[in-house]
Amino acid sequence: MGWCQFGRVALPDWRVTCFFVDKAQRGREVAFAALQGALGPMAAAGGGMVEGYPEEVAGRGTAAFLHSGTLAMSTRAGFEPERRVGNAKWVVRQVARGAV
Repeated sequence: MGWCQFGRVALPDWRVTCFFVDKAQRGREVAFAALQGALGPMAAAGGGMVEGYPEEVAGRGTAAFLHSGTLAMSTRAGFEPERRVGNAKWVVRQVARGAV
């Protein structure tokens, strides 16, 4: 079980703000599937800029309390790193193409 929270705002058009993956399901690509699942409704609603705030976890210990996703997962999903915010947090973006 897992989910991805997203919402629509003025600028950027969409924000991916939070993930939850049940402890028993971690390490099974649930967060990635939730992110992919969230991008579909964004595109169906007209698309636009999608922004996320993942953390870079390479070289860090546990990510047990990581709720914003990882930088690696975001880039794998097609997001481009825009800028670092703090020690480990990033702002990433991609364009969700609207339904044709």
